[in-house]
Amino acid sequence: MSLPLVFHIADHNGQYRATLSSPSQGAIDIPCDNTSITGDSIYISISQLGANFKGVMQHEERRIVGTFIQGMAL
Repeated sequence: MSLPLVFHIADHNGQYRATLSSPSQGAIDIPCDNTSITGDSIYISISQLGANFKGVMQHEERRIVGTFIQGMAL
């Protein structure tokens, strides 16, 4: 299933902070717990949703492509 997600990421004195919005679901600015960026790779965890996102930044297209996982795999 494909679902557009919007991450708002900001650098606060060398530490990244993010919020998550899911426009299709009406969810706005859900706080993310951990945001780490290494090179072009990004990892974001959202404990409120029991979820995480791992992706790769595509700078020319100004987007991040990755996988959002919520809950436990069955």
